[in-house]
Amino acid sequence: MHYDPETAGANAPFYVASAFVFGLAAADLTARSGTLGPAIALHFAINIGALLITAPQGQNFGLALQLYLSQPMTFPPAQPGCPMTC
Repeated sequence: MHYDPETAGANAPFYVASAFVFGLAAADLTARSGTLGPAIALHFAINIGALLITAPQGQNFGLALQLYLSQPMTFPPAQPGCPMTC
């Protein structure tokens, strides 16, 4: 799920690294508290942040405050003598 080179491109290793760091933090919270509750709360907080604060345009972005493009935009080539759109 977190390693998808087709969608993330060259950034895919960074997604894996962030998931690994989250796993370490969740494991530490679970070991220190003795329950899964704090790790679940951390996961919930991170997911809420991902959905409500920023989200990739075109994927689960209904409530996000800011959208970013997950794929580069492509435009048709400009026609000669046409400043914007013709």
